[in-house]
Amino acid sequence: MPRTISTISLFSAASLFCSSSLSRACCSAILALTFSISASIFALFVIAIALLKSGRINNRLLCELATHKDFIKFLADIEIYVDGIATMQIQNLNALVDTVRHEIIERYRPGEDDPHLKVLQAAHISDDEYFSHMVRDDLNLIIRDIREAHKKDSESAPQTTVANELKENLEAVENFKGSRDEKLVVLYCKQLGINYKNLSDEEFRWLIRILKKSKKMGTPISQRKKR
Repeated sequence: MPRTISTISLFSAASLFCSSSLSRACCSAILALTFSISASIFALFVIAIALLKSGRINNRLLCELATHKDFIKFLADIEIYVDGIATMQIQNLNALVDTVRHEIIERYRPGEDDPHLKVLQAAHISDDEYFSHMVRDDLNLIIRDIREAHKKDSESAPQTTVANELKENLEAVENFKGSRDEKLVVLYCKQLGINYKNLSDEEFRWLIRILKKSKKMGTPISQRKKR
């Protein structure tokens, strides 16, 4: 039986973590739990609160995981595996399969490649593999939904890769009517997010003069006559 500590000690310790960084409802829940939990559980509780306040993890993402419609199933599958609730049933099924397999071997003496033995061998269940697949499938469904919900966020990675963007810019520059050096200027504009069509002739000439100072330009840049 887990060791318990006094309500006063629990209340005092919980109060230390109820600062302005946590909501009033969260603090109320923390203090309410201190009246009925064991010391070991409370220790985990304190560590979890400290982790949430540390800034080391993404609290928003953690909340999105916990509030997802399939999170309860995900947690239930983990609990079933951790507590070994289904382990005995799986072992019983495996024992039954092994019994049938040995009976077939003793009665009919089939070869090692006998298809019936192969089927019984494949029917043998590993609870580790079974629950790892189940939990992984649960988590995949959750994180895919969360990712879909954040696709339009400014912090999310762009759908177009740098290589694809460069390829598109090179193709656009190839269609530009001008000298090689002028095309390089247009390419630099695209890479910098500048719409060269909105530049005046004077601005374009100044840009040519500036880029001409770059060693990467190589040869002199001709003046633009027409865009």
